[in-house]
Amino acid sequence: MKQLFFLFLIISIFSCSNDVSNDKKNDNSKVPISNKGPGPTIIQNKSVVVAKLISIEIIDEHNFSLKVKVLKVEDNLNYASIVVAGDEYTLKPGFYYDENKELSDNDRNRRLKELTALNPGDEFKAEISLEHLKGWIISKVINQ
Repeated sequence: MKQLFFLFLIISIFSCSNDVSNDKKNDNSKVPISNKGPGPTIIQNKSVVVAKLISIEIIDEHNFSLKVKVLKVEDNLNYASIVVAGDEYTLKPGFYYDENKELSDNDRNRRLKELTALNPGDEFKAEISLEHLKGWIISKVINQ
């Protein structure tokens, strides 16, 4: 009986010491969150462009898209620009809606609506950005 108890004790000691050594190995491989470095960052992309209208598809004054060729991209150190001059883009208006989810009657929205009066070949200057799940959006018309 003493031999059985002694055998059980030895097996228990080895199994415990094995678990402890594994814990020490795992502790050394763990990196505290503060030492992992910077995580992913979201960069606002915004470009001021001069564009030439190729074609326009109008469903109504609030729902339309413009196919344009970007003639010029202005440099801006505050925002990353992923627009390339000479490329063609399909742009949609980025209307501003109020807290009741109704289209606001403001200068920004009026200028966006005025884009529907453009003809192919017309040029305009605008601020555009690429938005997740929405595509290319015209945020603001700067001049026409």
